[in-house]
Order: sequence, then C-alpha cells, then structure tokens
Amino acid sequence: GYKTGERVPEELSRQFDLAEKAAAAVGVVVWPMIEFEADDAIGTAAVRWGADPNVEQVVICSPDKDMMQLVTPNTVVLNTAKDDRIIGPDDVRELFGVSPEQITDLLGLWGDSSDNVPGAPGIGEKGARALIERFGSIETSLKRAEEVKANRQRKSLLENREQILLSKELVTINTNVPLTVTWDEL
Repeated sequence: GYKTGERVPEELSRQFDLAEKAAAAVGVVVWPMIEFEADDAIGTAAVRWGADPNVEQVVICSPDKDMMQLVTPNTVVLNTAKDDRIIGPDDVRELFGVSPEQITDLLGLWGDSSDNVPGAPGIGEKGARALIERFGSIETSLKRAEEVKANRQRKSLLENREQILLSKELVTINTNVPLTVTWDEL
C-alpha cells in the first residue's frame, strides 16, 4: 500500500481513471480516497457496517492475511486467491493459530514480504505463533524476551524491538478513516 505522502507509481496511477469508469459501467460504487490506503477504507467500512443492525453480514473479498484482523461474527473474509473459502473467527484460529485480534501481533513477528513488512529476523510463522500463543501480544513478547528459551528467537526479540513494533504498525489496518459514502449509496 501507499501511505500519505508516498508517490504512487505512474504505471498504477494512470489506471485509476479507467478502473473507476469500468466499475461505474457495471454499477459498482466508487469512492476515491487519495489520502488513505484501500485496506484502511475497507477496514473502516467493515467495522462501521459490521456493527450496523441492518447489515446481516459484511464479506471482505481478499487474499491478504492482514484482513483477518477484521473478522468478527458479522464480518468474514472470502479468500479469493485460493479456494473461495469463507473465513470466520473460528477459521482464523484454525488457519493461523491466533484470534483475529492477535493477527497484527502474529504478522508483526512473522513479517510479510509481499507487503514489505520485515517482521522479526529469524522468527518465522511457527515461531511467531508459539510466541503469541504463549505471551498473547508482541508487546508482552518483547517485555518477556529473556524468558524465551530458543536463543535465535530471544536474540531477535532483544535486538529488533523497533523493527518488530514498526512491523505491527504496518500490518494494522486503520478503521477510522473518514468515509463519505453511505450504506444507501452502496
């Protein structure tokens, strides 16, 4: 994604107008938000309308692992890249070993090369799961790093604190961006 102030590559930005026209032609509502990432707009919409008693269910269509943090009993993710599986809260725990609320902690340690999230060097998926299962969060893992028996993991936690916290921040979806579109417009 592109944060505020970052320059969007020309090969991407020149597609925006065409994409908007194509979406409008097939009846898809478009609301441009130049200042925010699409993930943040999706997250804000999911939280807003997932809490609306008039909305039965919000379905986020995405293969991105970071979208799992938005899953609730009323908001699910449809994995469009693999098997079109609908992922609810129990599925997040089954697939990732953590709750939706802990996805940012898991991905902050694990990292995500497709989104340029470095994570903790030397701590992969299994190690990240074990640490979050044991300590519950990145912050507690960092505070209690001396208790970690695996030398490589302990050393990574102790030596990469800022990078790990930044990684968690990078995978955390902002669910408070200003949305100008209403449910009725959609």
